[in-house]
Order: sequence, then C-alpha cells, then structure tokens
Amino acid sequence: HRIDKDTSGLLMVAKNDQAHVALAEELKDKKSLRKYWAIVHGNLPNDRGMIEAPIGRSEKDRKKQAVTAKGKPAVTRFQVLERFGNYTLVELQLETGRTHQIRVHMAYIGHPVAGDPAYGPKKTLKGQGQFLHARTLGFTHPRTGETLEFTAEVPAIFEKTLEDLTARWPQREAPWVLRLRLAAALRDGAAIQKTLRQIEEKEVYLSAKGREVVRFWQGKQQ
Repeated sequence: HRIDKDTSGLLMVAKNDQAHVALAEELKDKKSLRKYWAIVHGNLPNDRGMIEAPIGRSEKDRKKQAVTAKGKPAVTRFQVLERFGNYTLVELQLETGRTHQIRVHMAYIGHPVAGDPAYGPKKTLKGQGQFLHARTLGFTHPRTGETLEFTAEVPAIFEKTLEDLTARWPQREAPWVLRLRLAAALRDGAAIQKTLRQIEEKEVYLSAKGREVVRFWQGKQQ
C-alpha cells in the first residue's frame, strides 16, 4: 500500500518476503481496508456514492492518469463528512488501487482534491500539495491471522484548514471535530453518560476539558 507524494497518512510496508506475498494477495482480493479523508472543490450533490470508472495513462499527458476505456477497472466509494460552501470534506474508501485513483476519480466527477497540482485548478486552498490523507488502514496479520486496523489523524496543516473553513462557514455543523477529538472527551466517562441521557430530548454541547466542543444532535453523534 503506497501513497502519492504530498499525500499524508498511513503506509503498509512488508518486512520480509512472506509478509509481502500475503499482504499483496490481500490487496489483490480487495480484503484490505483503505480509507482516506480529502477536502475537495465544490459541493457534492450526493451524501454518498460510488465512482466506478477505469483508469489508465493519459493519452494527452503521459505523466498523468485519466479515466479511459483502455484503463483498468477502478472503484472508489465516498461519503460526505461536512460541507463548507465551495469545499467538501469527504471520506473515500478504495476497492481498487490504481495510480492516483482518488485524485483522478474526484477530478473526473468535477470535484478535484483541493491543492492537487496535477488534477486540480490553480485557484485552490493553500497547503503543501493535495489535501488527501490516508487515515485508516486495516489488514490481516500475515503470520498470526489477527485482524489489525490503524488510524492516523490528519496533519496540522489539514486540521488548521478545516478549522479555517469552519470559521468561514459557521452555520455548518462540523462532525469531523468528533472524529478528531472524541477520544479526549471519552476520558471523562461520567460526563459522557450524563450527556447521553440528555441528548434524547434536545441538542447538547459537551466540552472536552475546555479544549474542544463536540456536538450531539437528536440522539445521534454527529
């Protein structure tokens, strides 16, 4: 499991030939879990969906990939996490692993990854390349057979950009805050239990020791 230059997050590296063969086979059989977060341009019309479009080398620019009938099958699932006016935070899950797959698929549907120097517009969010982060990686341990799953939180520049977008569109909810910081709040078990009793009737805000605010709405964690 590799990631592109300027894409942050988790990597899968085999330490010996046996592990390499086992992990490669799992990837081939689409059994590994690979989830990404991305900030993309525009406002996606659907909260979730699947992009199924073959990817191959671009005939116009041999350094880039493109959706083409001559390409290999490629499938990307997406779910909107939050909308920020002209930008959207999405979670993407790979079913295949083509070169630049997420970047190509999102550009293909008209919502390129923000900051992408190859597939996105020049006018975009300022950062250190594309706002694409390999957040969750799951696989079977090649020796013990144990199911493993790892999560890496977004880097500081990604989180700061989300905070800036939230400030620019304060009317929007920010469910990503829960995913980033709920662990801190969960250290206070009594406060969590009290909150869970209250959320059945009304909206409640829970402060995680004054550092973060997590929103619960209508009995569902957002």
